[in-house]
Amino acid sequence: MVNSGGFDPKTFIFRSPRGELTIPPDLTIPSFLFQTTSARAYHHRVAIADASSRLSLTFSQLRLRIGSAARALSYAGISQGDVVLLLSPNSIHFPVLFFAIVSLGAVATTANPVYTPREIERQARDSRAKLILVHPDLLPKLSSGLNLPILVIDSDSGTGKRSSSHCPAVSYLSDAERLSAGHVPPPVHIRQADTAALLYSSGTTGVSKGVILSHLNFIASAIQINSDAARLGEKDLSFFVVIPFFHVYGLSVILFAQLQRGNTIVTMPRFDFVSMLKAIQEYHVTSLPLVPPIMLA
Repeated sequence: MVNSGGFDPKTFIFRSPRGELTIPPDLTIPSFLFQTTSARAYHHRVAIADASSRLSLTFSQLRLRIGSAARALSYAGISQGDVVLLLSPNSIHFPVLFFAIVSLGAVATTANPVYTPREIERQARDSRAKLILVHPDLLPKLSSGLNLPILVIDSDSGTGKRSSSHCPAVSYLSDAERLSAGHVPPPVHIRQADTAALLYSSGTTGVSKGVILSHLNFIASAIQINSDAARLGEKDLSFFVVIPFFHVYGLSVILFAQLQRGNTIVTMPRFDFVSMLKAIQEYHVTSLPLVPPIMLA
């Protein structure tokens, strides 16, 4: 007999009183992402906005940008099963690149922007990365000994001053997108059990370790997190997110799960308390996932 709290004393298992959740069997991260937002009503709704740069993408633009980035990565030699290291603070480019990687059947490994060059190099080698996507401000952190191709996430226009680098094989994402405009990535068959991301632990109890997450892991987490919102019919929410996207909380629970619901993500690359309050007001934020220090502030 399971008591009202959901605890079975015979098996010592806690079960949710909400009942079983159904996971669609044939969907992957990209197809599940746009299952809701492919509806015309969402085309012009803002998917993600950067409160610092004031750049934003609608859901229609997000889908187009993902396709463009996926072509560029495929043109650069990335194929199913390859690992791509993504080193960037929060921005409108982060979801574009993450979803582009997994749409090819490749694996994204996200690195903490405050990592030292040695820590970044260790993760690149441990994950067996085939390519690095890096924010221009973080390019100096990449070691010349990595011997990996590097794509710098430059501005939308591809203009302006470009960072110099001591690393070989450095090119720019905007150039890759331009050169790959006519490229068609080969078809891939992605299973839900296939690895989508290789996220690394914080290393508080030892050396940071890679954690394998499948397409199914992301989809199940999104359905679980959004179960109450779906039951209550909540929609068209706006989340202000300072939680880093490289972390599983920011990437899976917030970014993927809320974009899949058609909710807006507002973020900034560097946390500033006053800027956060201004953004909450300007973007009519309804939801504010936080960590305890910011809550106390």
